[in-house]
Amino acid sequence: QPTASPTRVPDNTELPQAQISAGLTYSAVLKNAWQQDGKTCAQYSLSITNETDAPLQEWNISIPFDREITVMSSWNGSFKVEGNVLTITPADYNSGISPGGSVGDIGFILQIN
Repeated sequence: QPTASPTRVPDNTELPQAQISAGLTYSAVLKNAWQQDGKTCAQYSLSITNETDAPLQEWNISIPFDREITVMSSWNGSFKVEGNVLTITPADYNSGISPGGSVGDIGFILQIN
């Protein structure tokens, strides 16, 4: 009886330390990773939490990579790549975060060269 071999996650899929708006914390989860045309692709999901006692109306997160990246797909935010830095800002519907509240399912798929 055949057995399935484990899928190897590409080595360069760890999300680098990000810079985020004051008073906020974030968590990132690697949801999936694969090789495509000799390049690594990775899907991430982020959630952002307001650690302050006041509501926040805007947020942004910047993630510097040590390689060239391309956003293949994204949701629940606006995504912009400048050089090797991915900057994520909110969509109209998730820009405000109440005290102690979170926004989640901020997702994207990157091609990492």
